[in-house]
Parts: sequence; structure tokens; C-alpha cells
Amino acid sequence: MESKFVLDSRGKPFKFSYEAAKNTPQRRLYNWGNAVPKRESDMLPHSDRLKIIAWLRDALRNNGFVAALCRVYGLSLGCPIIRSITGDPVYDDLKERLLEEKLKTLGYETGWNLKKLLYVINIEELIAGECFLVFSEDNKLQLIESELCGSPRLEDDKRKGESDGIVYNSSNEVVAYRFGSWTDKGTISYEKKDSTIVPAEFVIHYGSPSRVSEKRYSPKLAPAITLIHDLKVITESKIASIKQQGKYSVAITKNTDPALYAEMVRDTTGAIPVDEIFDRSVARTDYQYIDDGAVIYLEAGESVTPIASQYQSADYDSFQLSIMDRICAVIGIPTEEVVIGYRKSNYSSSRSDKLRWKSSVEYIRDEQDSILDKVQKWITENEKDSLPPSPDSNEDVLLVWPSIKDISDQESVSTNIAQYSAGLITKSQIANEKGLFSDQLDKQLIKEAAYRAKVLKDTAIETGLTVEEIQAQMPDGLGVAAFLSQKNDGGNT
Repeated sequence: MESKFVLDSRGKPFKFSYEAAKNTPQRRLYNWGNAVPKRESDMLPHSDRLKIIAWLRDALRNNGFVAALCRVYGLSLGCPIIRSITGDPVYDDLKERLLEEKLKTLGYETGWNLKKLLYVINIEELIAGECFLVFSEDNKLQLIESELCGSPRLEDDKRKGESDGIVYNSSNEVVAYRFGSWTDKGTISYEKKDSTIVPAEFVIHYGSPSRVSEKRYSPKLAPAITLIHDLKVITESKIASIKQQGKYSVAITKNTDPALYAEMVRDTTGAIPVDEIFDRSVARTDYQYIDDGAVIYLEAGESVTPIASQYQSADYDSFQLSIMDRICAVIGIPTEEVVIGYRKSNYSSSRSDKLRWKSSVEYIRDEQDSILDKVQKWITENEKDSLPPSPDSNEDVLLVWPSIKDISDQESVSTNIAQYSAGLITKSQIANEKGLFSDQLDKQLIKEAAYRAKVLKDTAIETGLTVEEIQAQMPDGLGVAAFLSQKNDGGNT
């Protein structure tokens, strides 16, 4: 097999360097000696923001781990079912049917629906930190990426009240957004002739601020860029090591006796030809192509020395997993959810990871509730002629999100019943948490009741006691029958 040098894009030997250690916009190392207060716009200028987003978009396309991370993150948050809760069954049914139909054709892109919209929004928040939803005049919802929101290159005195694409009034309230457009040269222009200013009432600026003065939100994966690069570097090194070990890479050495060589050099009679002296003293310099199982024939005085890779990879797996853990921790998702599953984790740590991830999901869903509420009210207002008069001027809805699977669903149900019996939770709260409707929840609880009844019966037979005697000694927190008989408490029952 062939052994080659690692070449760069120009065909020259590649010079290895550690890009992640350079002072790039992603890696600014401050210490207590030179850290000074800076404005939010100076901490992350628009030009640096575009570079970071471009780097992450490239990683989303070409980095397998980043692609898997974003895909699992986007799918894990799920898509809710929208239920109208005005109290009028006829109106609620008509509105739910209308929303279901309209949400199937939200945007200009073919095949876009609510599920796909939320999936893309979730990924945009990871790699861009934000996105913009614009309500158009033709009753369409347009999703605009973060890069297109910006301001033209003008002096501050000529552009008062506008910063990074956001227009403010004298009270520092957002009144409009400026969106640029792509030019034929592949660049974005924010100049007046190429941009559009949209009033804020028609725009939803979605993102999660992490600082007080943050107006343009940072990509959630930005703090993990260095880690993502590190993971890529060690993976490439490991692959190079494996490929090297799968090849025959050898060096041919001349073993000419020093005394004989000295004699040949001192020969002044010309008895030994110059060509022979050269052949005996210089090794072959051309590449040798060696097939599997081939035998190398050497010339007199030559020997072969194998060249082995010096890459230390004994702790590669643990080091790789450690970096993955730190990348996933940046956005609060367990590594097990992304790549390896829970087969290598014990029950306690798995359940703990699940609970932390559940808290993150609930926080993100609360943010998206406000978006979806605005979207459904916008659709309802545009289609009000298709609905009877609403009994509720607020047009409130209930968003039923899918449940987040626990490590032990049986244990989770038991915990919920105990919490309800202790007055810590209502039936509708359990239904919303599990992503179930009333009849589905009742079926699950009946199965729980049947399981407990069977355990009571088996224990009574084993101990010789009656079921009533055992129940008399049990806490009142296991009253499944009372739970099932609960009346509607304002939830989705």
C-alpha cells in the first residue's frame, strides 16, 4: 500500500497548527488585568456575529456530531396540539379545525407546517441565536434568518435610533426592523435601496436573551465552538493514525561498513568506479509501492525499518466523550440523548440527566408558547369571517405538548398520583405534563390501579391477610379511584 505525506489544498506538505488556540472572535481570552467594561454591541459586533453564524452553519452541514446534536435537539422539543378553551364547544371545534387547516400551509415554502416551523426555529436558535417571523400582507408567515437583519453603513448622526437592524423610538422602544437582501455577488446589502423596514407589530423576534442589554441574541452553540473544533481535530488525528497503521510505511537504510566506505573514498587509483561508490553510500529515494503480502527485495547492505505512528490514542474514547459532554452541557441536553443512548449509564445518573433535560425543555416550550399564541391570534383575526362570534375576547388556547419520556414511566405515574393526593398537583397539570387528554390519562391511571390491585392481592395471599387489612395500613396517597373521579378543574379534561 502507498504511504504519502498529508498535503494541503495547494498540494504542498500540510503544516499542522492548532487553530482553536488562535485569538479569533470565538476565543477572546480576558483576564482580570485587561478586562474592561464594554457595550453589548462592542462585545459582539455585527461583523463578528456573521462570522460565528457562518462557521456554525458550515459545521451543521459538514460536521456529523453537530448535525446529530441539532437534529435531536430540534426533534426532542416536539410540537404541541392547539386546543381552544373559550367554553363554547361549537366555537372551539370550528376554531381548532380552522387552525389545523391553516397551520398546514404556514409559509411560502411548499410543505411547511407548524411541526417543521418549530423544528427549524429550534435549530436556528442553536446556530444563530435568533430568527424573525414576519406576518405578510397576503396572510403568510415568513421565517427570516438572523443574518438578514442589519443596518446600512452610515454615521451614527445620520442613523439615530437604529442599531444592528433594530429601529427604536425616543423612549428606546422597538418600533421596526430592517431586513437586507442577498446581492448577485453573494453578499448581504442593508442599504436603503436593498432593504425593507417592517413595523414591529408584524414581526416576532424569537430568541432567548442571556444578558440585560442584549438586543441581538447570541448563538447558543457559540461558547462550544472551540470544543467542536477540538473534537474535530482529535477525531481527524485518530483517523489518520488508523489509516497509517493500515499501510506499509518503511524506511530503507544503507548498512555500508564504515571501514570499507572510507577505503572507497580514499581510493585514488580509480579501481572502484564512482557510480559504485555512490550506489553503496546513498539509499534509494523514490517511493516504493508495496501490495499486501508482497516481499521486498533489498540490495546489498540495505535494511528496512518500519515507521509507526506516534499518536497516543489509549484514552481516545474517554477524552472524546468528555468533550461531547461539555458541548452538550452548553445547551443543556444529555450526551446520551444525542449519540450513545443510556446503555452505558446507570439508573440514577440517567434519571438525573433526564430531569435536567426536562427542565430545559419546559423553559424553551414556555418561550414558544408566546410565539404560538401570537400566531393563532393572527390566524383567527384574519379568518374571523369563517367563525361565529367568539365567546372569549382573549381567544385563549391551551397548548398540549407531547410528554418527555422518563426512564421509568410507571414510577412517574405513581409519583404523579401521590402528588395529586397530597394536593400538590391537579389532574389537568398531569395531563399537560404527559401530553395526554383526559381519556388517555384515565386509561393510563386505570392500568396503574390494576397493577396496584394485583400487588395487593398477591401480597394478601402470601401473608394470609385480607386486602382490607393491608389497605388500612397504607397511606391515603394511593387513592387512584378518587383521582379518576375528579371533576374538570379547568384543564384539558
